[in-house]
Amino acid sequence: MVYTIRNQCAELQEMEYDDGAATLFLYTKGTKGNPPEDLRVLLKYLSDTRPENARTPELSRIQIYIEEIKRDPEVGRQFMDWREYIARERREAISEEKERANAEKERADAAEERADAEKERADAAEERADTEKERADAAEERAGTEKERADAAEAEVMRLRALLDMRN
Repeated sequence: MVYTIRNQCAELQEMEYDDGAATLFLYTKGTKGNPPEDLRVLLKYLSDTRPENARTPELSRIQIYIEEIKRDPEVGRQFMDWREYIARERREAISEEKERANAEKERADAAEERADAEKERADAAEERADTEKERADAAEERAGTEKERADAAEAEVMRLRALLDMRN
């Protein structure tokens, strides 16, 4: 419920540095620690300022003061203005967040479209490469066939020469 933070020299932690300053963190809904009863009563009142929670004379005086302030029409108007201001700020913040989310979604959609287009280009390039490979394979096969035919023709020419040579 209560955390006390004191100053300390980070480089020389063993060095005493008691300047008397302390920061208290009070958690009205906390359950750890064992704060004094008067602090527990104060924290209860701070988390719920109904009159029945003003259980000490000091808190009762604060409660009376709060009730007097609440009855002041000018304070009521300012409070309403403040509530309207907070509501307007909240609406604006929500609207801005929606705009940011929409802009981010549009950026993400555009990036996705670019990625899809790039994938299509890559697929088309891969398809062209496959087609070129098939053409090259076919050309290589034709070249192999032509070489076989040329080799066969050369063998036939040599056979015919040999026959001519034998006749002469």
